[in-house]
Amino acid sequence: PAADWGREWAVVRYPAPGKRMDLSLRAASFGAPQQRLLRGIPAFAALPPEAREALAGKLRDESFPEGTVILDEGEPADRMFLIEGGEVEVSISTAEGRVPVSRLSTGEAFGEVGLFLPSKQRTARVTATRPVFVSTLSARDLFEVLDCYPAARAVLGDAVEHALIRTFVKRTRPFEWLSPERLRSFAGRLNESDFEAGATIFSQGDAGDICYLVRAGRLEVLCNEPSGTRQVAVLEPGDIVGESALLTSTPRAASLRAIEKSTLLSLHRNDLLETIDHDKRIATHMVDLLRQRDRPRKKDGVVVQPRPTEAGDTIWVLADPSRLGAYHQLSRLGLFVWYKLDGGHNVEEVAAKYRAERGPVDSAEIARVMAEVVQAGFAEGRQLDTAAAAAIAPRPSWWRRIWQALTGGPR
Repeated sequence: PAADWGREWAVVRYPAPGKRMDLSLRAASFGAPQQRLLRGIPAFAALPPEAREALAGKLRDESFPEGTVILDEGEPADRMFLIEGGEVEVSISTAEGRVPVSRLSTGEAFGEVGLFLPSKQRTARVTATRPVFVSTLSARDLFEVLDCYPAARAVLGDAVEHALIRTFVKRTRPFEWLSPERLRSFAGRLNESDFEAGATIFSQGDAGDICYLVRAGRLEVLCNEPSGTRQVAVLEPGDIVGESALLTSTPRAASLRAIEKSTLLSLHRNDLLETIDHDKRIATHMVDLLRQRDRPRKKDGVVVQPRPTEAGDTIWVLADPSRLGAYHQLSRLGLFVWYKLDGGHNVEEVAAKYRAERGPVDSAEIARVMAEVVQAGFAEGRQLDTAAAAAIAPRPSWWRRIWQALTGGPR
C-alpha cells in the first residue's frame, strides 16, 4: 500500500508446490511516497518542493482489479491518475475496431488529456491489465497548482499534445497497425507545422524528402497540365500526402496548397522507410497508395492487335516492336484502361470515366490492370527506388538472415 512506502517493503515470491517461500526485504528510497511519485512525472518534477508537498496532500488512493475499465472514451474528465503499482492499457476505437495505443505502469500517469480539452471528455479507454494501485488528483486541485506555476503547466500541456498526436496517428491509415512501442517512437519523429489558407506547402517539380499527415484543415492537390492547372484531389484530416516522391526518389508530381488554415505533421524519408521495414502491412498499404495515385503513360510505338477467339469474342494484345517477343493480353476493361494511360489519369479518375461511359466497375480492377501494364513494360509509371523496394520487400526467414550474416551475402 502507498501508506507503507516510507518504510521497508516485502517482495513475496509464491513457490511451486513443495517448495519453500522466498521472502526478500528491500529498503525503500527516501522521501514520502506521494512526493516520490510526483517527482517521477516531468511536469510535477518542475514544481518547487513546497508545491509538490501541497499537491501530495491532495492525492487520493484507489485500486482496481485486473480487467476493470478505469475510464472510457466520451466520459467526463474530472481527475488524473498516477500509477503506484500495476499496469494499464490505453486503447481507442477506430474504423477497424478497438486498438491499443500504449501500456503504462508504475510511475506513469494517465487521464490528464481530457482535462486540457475544451470538451473536458475522455479520449481513450484505460483498462487494468494487472491489479493496479493509483493516486488520483482532481482537476480543480491540479489547475490550482498549475495556475501558480506556468512552467509546470507548459510541461504537462506538452505531454498532453504528444498523447493527442499518438491518438491521431493510431486513427490514421496505414499507421493503425503500429504497436504501442513503435507508435511512441514514430509519433516522436513527427514535426507539426501550421499553414494559412492559400499557402503552398510544396510545388510540382520540387525534390521531396518529406511526406505529411493532415491533422487539421483542408488542402488541395494541383497538377499543372498543358491546358492549365487542375485540382486532382482535396485532402482532409487523416490523409497522407507527398509519400510518392519519398518512395520513388522522383520530383513532386503535383503541388499542395492549403484551402483553409491547416495543420500538418511532417515525416522524413528515412523515418518512413524504417517504419515500413518493420511492418509489412504498412508497406503493402503504401504500395497500394502509390499505385492508386500514379498516372502512368503508355510507351510510344506500342501496337494494339485485335485477335478473335474460338468462342467468337475478341481479345487485344499489346506488342512492342522494340522488344522481341514482348506481348501483353488485354480484356475489354484492359483496352479501355489502356487508352486512358496518357499521364493524366490515376485509378479513381479512370474508374470514374468507365462508370460514366459503361457502368459499374471495381476500382481495384482498374488498379490491377494499370499495375500489370506498367510491370510488363508497356507503360511508364512511378517505380520504387532501391531503398524503398528493400524496405517493402518481405523479410527473409530467420535461417536465411543467419546465413546472410555468416556469408555476407544472399542465398
